[in-house]
Amino acid sequence: MTAKKEQLSQEKKRLARLQGDQSDIKGEFSSSKQYAEVQNIIEGQLAMALQELTAEMKWLLKKIPHNVAKPSVGGIPVDSEYIIFIIDTSGSMQRNAWALVQKKLAETLNVYPQVKGIQIMNDMGIYMFSQYRGKWIPDTPGRRRAL
Repeated sequence: MTAKKEQLSQEKKRLARLQGDQSDIKGEFSSSKQYAEVQNIIEGQLAMALQELTAEMKWLLKKIPHNVAKPSVGGIPVDSEYIIFIIDTSGSMQRNAWALVQKKLAETLNVYPQVKGIQIMNDMGIYMFSQYRGKWIPDTPGRRRAL
């Protein structure tokens, strides 16, 4: 009888532990369920905001004139701080139009009296000033003369 009472006592302790575990799990589930409900509400609000923004964007885009071009010189936007020249260095270009290429490069640089950096590459992607490979050529009067 004593052994059975001891066994019953252990089972009651085990049952109490399991009930505590069950209570913890129910609490976590309840918290998780509340979190999911909040997430669903937030997602719904975000979806509505996205729809409103999309509609407003469409409305705004209709008002923008589509034929207005950003002012540029030689294909370079006028507010550029960096300029990259890609030059055709083929034999025919060097023989027939090299003076014109140099003139156009100088004209373009004159339109941009001060920029943060310049780079010149040939049509094969090779840096024409290899010492400035992967970095900007500083815009100084001496560098401009060399270019």
